[in-house]
Amino acid sequence: LPRRLRLLQRIGGGGQKTIYRARDDEREGEVAVICLERRVGADGDSTRVQELQALARIRPHPHVLPLLDVV
Repeated sequence: LPRRLRLLQRIGGGGQKTIYRARDDEREGEVAVICLERRVGADGDSTRVQELQALARIRPHPHVLPLLDVV
């Protein structure tokens, strides 16, 4: 993780992810950090990239947080 992020608390998870509450010193606020498990297999990385691109296309919605960064 970038140094600007400090994990504060594990708040959830399941499947292939763990979600943390974190402090982003650059944005001066709290954010959710989703840690995805690395997928095994030939198409795992390309599938993950496609999922992140789809997530980034979601427009503002009251029940969806914006994707700020991918590291």
